[in-house]
Amino acid sequence: MKRFLLLFGLLFISSQILLAQFTLSGHVRQWAGEDALNVNIPFIYGYYNEHSYNIPIDSHGNFHTNLPVSERKLIYLQHGGQSHLIMAEPGGSLQISWDSLHAAPEVLQGSTASVNQLLWKLNLNSIPFFMQEESVKSDYAKISPDHWTDSVRQPWKAHYDEQVRMIRHSELDDTDKKWLLAETEANFNQQLYYYASGYSNWPKEERLPVIATLYDSIAAPQAAVSPALLQHYYADSYTRYLEMKAFYYYLQHGSSNEILLPYYQQRFDSLNNQIKINGKPFVNWLLVKNSFTPAAAETWLAQQVWLQGRNKDLATYRQLFSEFKKNYPRSRWMSSLAGKEIQLEKLLAQSGNDTSVRLVANYKEIRSIYKVLEQLRGKVVYLDIWGTWCGPCRMELAYTPQLKQRFAGKEVAFLYLDMDDDEKDGKWREFIKLNGMSGWHLRKNKTEIETFWKELLPAGASIGYPTYFIFDKKGKLAVTQALRPSDGEKLYEQIEEVLKRK
Repeated sequence: MKRFLLLFGLLFISSQILLAQFTLSGHVRQWAGEDALNVNIPFIYGYYNEHSYNIPIDSHGNFHTNLPVSERKLIYLQHGGQSHLIMAEPGGSLQISWDSLHAAPEVLQGSTASVNQLLWKLNLNSIPFFMQEESVKSDYAKISPDHWTDSVRQPWKAHYDEQVRMIRHSELDDTDKKWLLAETEANFNQQLYYYASGYSNWPKEERLPVIATLYDSIAAPQAAVSPALLQHYYADSYTRYLEMKAFYYYLQHGSSNEILLPYYQQRFDSLNNQIKINGKPFVNWLLVKNSFTPAAAETWLAQQVWLQGRNKDLATYRQLFSEFKKNYPRSRWMSSLAGKEIQLEKLLAQSGNDTSVRLVANYKEIRSIYKVLEQLRGKVVYLDIWGTWCGPCRMELAYTPQLKQRFAGKEVAFLYLDMDDDEKDGKWREFIKLNGMSGWHLRKNKTEIETFWKELLPAGASIGYPTYFIFDKKGKLAVTQALRPSDGEKLYEQIEEVLKRK
């Protein structure tokens, strides 16, 4: 009897594991051993490399893999420079055929074949016709706000209407039609937002009226219709729209600190103080909490907490996760987010022994970058001016391990000048330790760092974060506004050239 129960238990566990998997299989025609097949499974939304899986392809071009999927989810499938969305579900399957010459994949069979066939026809992951070129080269980016309706919005609406027609006339059940319609509508709205808010060449003051014509008539984000991906991107763009609208409201009403900003329900000076103390993500959370439905706000906050964990920003993680626990104690994301907090706390405790992350002695008293360079004479110095609050700065950190590995054992030092408020000193120290930012570090607030910029750039030069500089072994500025770590070999060549100097 015991053996029977044990066997039954093992079979039950095995069945649960299989149910939490999605089977993807198929064949790559004319396979030449190049261009790997890659799948990316988002936590909620967004493409992040740590969620990618390389799918082995055998010598005959065949592949078969089981992917960890515990709920219906839209995932990314990539091959040969192409990217497509797949609807994956626990216990489901899909068999496809793909040409190695990069033609679009074909659906062959599987439990999700019908819905994925239509999903690929809709091509929701493609770039709209009006944003396919770089904005500086695009005629669409030059269209004035007075003419964008005829040239951009109406043709895009016609395309959207055709997508809706395809969904409504398909043989899919109502459940699949519902989420496909929701994803298609979200894509329609957010792509127009991306165009109006950043791709177009319009002055800032002309953007809000156009965006308002898009979003004023649309309800705030509701509970997403699962499986959702583009609906979450739309919610993100809606957040930025409300932020922009609140700021313009402030300007239109005389920029008075007595004005209660809409959506935030706080005065401008109070909001600025919140940003200084708690950071921008927390202030964005106030806006979302006051504007979104509870279900949409929960999803948004879960993603933001996860992102802070990915960035190894423990201070902000603690803060947002505290809000998450207070507002959504029974959330389906609670377990994974709680586990990430424990992981970060352990990593911080272990980082105390990392002597490669060094604070410049008496950094609070230093008023010139050249005082620090005196301590690094004999080395080429790569200076990174950054901030813990700066998204592009954090993105560049992903490329620094390769950079440092390239110059390991050579006379190259890495110096980081952080711009953060004095109240963020503890957060900054935690951040550089958690992210293993080997090198020399100092921090200055917004006022103090002006002196450093004046040393490094000519008067009137634009200032941005991150910005990089290279100094020669004598401490002399060799390269102003050097390339970024993500530039790879081109940056390495810049550093090598300075290394060769006597």
